[in-house]
Amino acid sequence: MIPYNETNNKNAHIVIDPLSSIPKAVDEWIIESPDDKDTFSGGDNIMIDGGGHLDYEVSVSAEVFSSEIKNAVAIWNQYKSGVIRKDTTKIVQDVKIVTKSSADLGQNINGRTSAVFNKIYISTKLIGGDTKKITNVITHELGHALGLRDSYLLSSIMYGYTSTTLSLSRADKASYDKAYRSIK
Repeated sequence: MIPYNETNNKNAHIVIDPLSSIPKAVDEWIIESPDDKDTFSGGDNIMIDGGGHLDYEVSVSAEVFSSEIKNAVAIWNQYKSGVIRKDTTKIVQDVKIVTKSSADLGQNINGRTSAVFNKIYISTKLIGGDTKKITNVITHELGHALGLRDSYLLSSIMYGYTSTTLSLSRADKASYDKAYRSIK
């Protein structure tokens, strides 16, 4: 997730794919259409297990974001109750939430999700920052773990740039429905 500013606004035609740092055309990176329809495209990062849950663990370093993580989980679970669960000794972890320095993550990246390593990375530069933005970043990255891709809709949690949006758009819900059906 890239911080929003005047030089990387939603009208840009070339963006940096946060997973590869290679410039791509917007239509290769964005999946949601301007008319707010369901356009889920396959969920490269989907980490929902066969039981239909996304079970997460918070690393010691990410505990600084505990309240924002709790709020982000609640945003998704308000729409589909109980899908995202905190890992316990009786549940197998699907994803681990960790922090990473901006030097390792990328100077302009606030969060990243890796299906290869089953991790959500949150930039340490967010520590002590605006709680709405931090919650937005974590909610957005959980969306990737649920199988959603970035959107160019400013009202979407899955908008490709950091914002203060804290509710799911129609497009978020439609994409989540489609992603969830693909594993059930």
